[in-house]
Amino acid sequence: MQSLPQSTILGKLTVIETFEQYDIPGLFSCKNSSGQHYLALSAHEDIYASTWFYLPVSNQRLDKIRFGKTDIYEAYLTAEDGFVFEVIISPGGDATTVKSLPCSDIQEDWLPHRGKRLSVPENMSAQHMAKITRRDILEFVFDFPDSFESKVPSRILGDILITTQELFDSIGSRNYSSTPPMRGPISKDILVQTKMSINQVFQGTFDIQLIADQKADENNSSLIGEAIGEFTSLTQAISDGQLLKEKLVSLRGRILTKYAAFLKAIKHSGSDFKCNWGSPKEGSGGTASVNNQEARNVLSIIRRLTKKALEDKKAALSRANLNVAGNQPEVTKEKALSDRESDTDL
Repeated sequence: MQSLPQSTILGKLTVIETFEQYDIPGLFSCKNSSGQHYLALSAHEDIYASTWFYLPVSNQRLDKIRFGKTDIYEAYLTAEDGFVFEVIISPGGDATTVKSLPCSDIQEDWLPHRGKRLSVPENMSAQHMAKITRRDILEFVFDFPDSFESKVPSRILGDILITTQELFDSIGSRNYSSTPPMRGPISKDILVQTKMSINQVFQGTFDIQLIADQKADENNSSLIGEAIGEFTSLTQAISDGQLLKEKLVSLRGRILTKYAAFLKAIKHSGSDFKCNWGSPKEGSGGTASVNNQEARNVLSIIRRLTKKALEDKKAALSRANLNVAGNQPEVTKEKALSDRESDTDL
C-alpha cells in the first residue's frame, strides 16, 4: 500500500528513517523539498482506507523524539503548531485527502500507548546515525584495567572527555580564523559550533557515544566535523613516526598543548583507546586507535619537540641580541671624556 501521499499540501515527500515496519512502514520520519520535517504514524486501517497522522516537527523536536527524550503519545498531543495533518489514503492509493486536525481532536486510542519512546538500536553504526541526524557522531571505546572491576573513577573519564572537547575547541578556533589568538578565551561563536554532548553509554561497557550539538550545513560540513577529522587523522598517524612528527610540528601551540593533555588523560587512565567517527559528509568518517604505551611514546615526542622549539627560540633571540649589539657604534674613553667636556662648555 502507498504510504506517502502524492501531490498534496504536504509537498514532495522523501522518507528519512523508518522506525517501525510491518507489511508497510508504521512510523517514519520524512521531509518535503522545502525542508519541513514530519513524523508519520499509521493511525488506523480498514477495508475502506488507511489513516495517517503527519506531525509537523522542528529539527530539535524530531531529535528529542528520535532519541527517546519525548514519548510519541505526547509528541502528537502537544504538537508545536497545535495541529497534525490527517491523511486518508484509499486502498489503491489513487485518492488522498489531507486536512489539518487540532491536537484536541485526535482519537487517543489511535496513538501509541502513553510512555512509548523510540530508542537507538545498539547495532546502529556511527556513520548511519550521522547520516540520519546530519550531525557528527564520535564513539569512544575503552579497555580499562581489570583493577577497575566494574567501576571507573569519574575523574579519569571526565579528564578524557574534557581534554577531548578542549582539543576540538582549539582546532575549531584555528580553522575558524586565519589569525586565531594564540592564548586567551575562545569566542562563544566557535564554542557553540564545536560543542559535543554525550548521547548514550553502551550497555555493559564504559563506551560512550558523543553527538555534535549543531547540525551540519547544506553541504554536510561543520566546524566540529573538521576538528574531529583532524583529531582522527592525527591519531591515525601515530603508527607512522615520520608522518606523526610532521603533523605535530605543524600544529599551533594551543592545539599541541591540548593534544598532549588528551594523551596524558589516556595515559593516566591505563586504558587503550579507540574512536569511531561517523560523519554526514560523503567520504568522511573513520576509525583511529592508540594504546596506552603509544600515548606515552607520543608524549615523549611532544616533550622533545617542545624542548627543541624552546631552545631554537632562545638561540634565535640570542643571535638577535648579538646583532643589535654589533650594530651599535663603539664609544671610546677619549670620546666619552670629550663629550663630557663639551657638555661642561655648554
